Amino acid sequence: MNVTTRQREIEQLRALYTMRESRAYKAIAEQQVELERVQGRLSEQQALIKSIRDELQALHQLRLEENIQQLSATSLLQESVRRRWLTHDLEQEVFYLPGFENDVEDAVIELAKRRKARLKIRDQIVRLDELSSHTLKGARRVDERRESAMNENRRSNGVLFNG
Repeated sequence: MNVTTRQREIEQLRALYTMRESRAYKAIAEQQVELERVQGRLSEQQALIKSIRDELQALHQLRLEENIQQLSATSLLQESVRRRWLTHDLEQEVFYLPGFENDVEDAVIELAKRRKARLKIRDQIVRLDELSSHTLKGARRVDERRESAMNENRRSNGVLFNG
């Protein structure tokens, strides 16, 4: 296989890996968007849980501050019903929280995988560039040796011919 054919094959491989790297960058960008989306959903879930806890705390504080004898049976019943529903909602939202956390963890892992894959592609491109450089240097050395041999041959022919 001659040097130009080998060099052309290296360039074709490099073009292929460059295209793969471009796709890998796109996949990374898409995964970053997904990560931001699931992080946003997790933040919303955490904020919802916090707001329910805050409301439960406010109800508890209200009962502590109010004289219980001053509250009517209706207001006590309403407060009790509200507390029960808030407790139910809190338990339900806390139950779903690990799912949101797992989604974020999975998205982080996938992003790391995509970045690692892109680095492997980049390493291949660097190796191909090194191989291309090495091939060109080798070809130049061969050309220099050939030219040196031809010059040596011309000199020796000239010496023999002139002598």
